[in-house]
Amino acid sequence: PTACAPTVSSVVFTAANWDQPRTVEVDAFPNDVASGNQNCIIQTDPAVSVDANYAGGNPADVGFTIVDDDRAGVLLELIDTEMLTEAGGSARILVTLASEPMLPVTVTLTSSDDTEGLLAVPGSTASQSVQVIFTTSNWKVTSVVTVVGQDDRIDDDGETFDVAVAVESLGEGSVPRSYSNFHVAQLGGLAALDDDVSALSVSAVSGGTSEDAAEATFQVNLATEPVAVVTISAVSADGTEGRVDIPSVTFTPMDWKNPKVL
Repeated sequence: PTACAPTVSSVVFTAANWDQPRTVEVDAFPNDVASGNQNCIIQTDPAVSVDANYAGGNPADVGFTIVDDDRAGVLLELIDTEMLTEAGGSARILVTLASEPMLPVTVTLTSSDDTEGLLAVPGSTASQSVQVIFTTSNWKVTSVVTVVGQDDRIDDDGETFDVAVAVESLGEGSVPRSYSNFHVAQLGGLAALDDDVSALSVSAVSGGTSEDAAEATFQVNLATEPVAVVTISAVSADGTEGRVDIPSVTFTPMDWKNPKVL
């Protein structure tokens, strides 16, 4: 038997106690598999007695339903979120199964924005997507997925990103409440503490000016990557004393690291 069994193998009636009912307890065998309710049949054998009226009598078998108390589930716990920064600080996602799988279960986690956060499991480099695999032998062991903050060089005040979770276990489709096609809600609203501050810097003037048309130059720099075109205009405070040959410079998200000369 795999679902249940009686606690005794037989009951005895005598001429002195024949009218007293016998109670037979049935034990259900526990497991950690979410396999659904199970039917249990207790088979009765023909009676053995020297009384010809009872010898060979075979009562009907008795059936039970064993109610399954296990449920398939993927448990996710996000911890250490305050440690997640663009300077490489990390948070962690703890992944466990709620019940023993009948076949290997693959849990895939994917970052929605690889410029804000990547994922890693022990022994691997950080990437946008990672997998953890649970089997019948390791399903009770918590898997740890590290969320690693990424420096995007943009002053975005900690742009949020999500971690999507997909579960796959091939071959269990016929098993009720199995891990096949199991849906898990994504982890949303993660944010790496931003370490970028928008700033404009101007270098010291190089060269000197005089009224015989000598020139001086200076450089303009951006501290962080812009999300759109940035135009810096320059005008002379006194046009009778000097003029600006290049009235403006433009920075784009592609060339923002290159200083502009005025």
